Amino acid sequence: NWQIFPVDSRSVDFLGYCFNHERTRIRKRIKKKCARMIYKNRTIESVNSYKGWMTHADSIHLMKKLKMS
Repeated sequence: NWQIFPVDSRSVDFLGYCFNHERTRIRKRIKKKCARMIYKNRTIESVNSYKGWMTHADSIHLMKKLKMS
């Protein structure tokens, strides 16, 4: 029993998401960029693109924290 890439101890980082057995999360770098964009009051279109990205991950609490829901 061996794996080429052990995903039990760490997640797979791919296309802006971190995939794990239990959940799918967004990269930390992307969360920081989104928070900065909201703080600087950028256009609604750019904020909505991040919101669309977050809907495909397990990030309900993050969206509530950033007041995007």
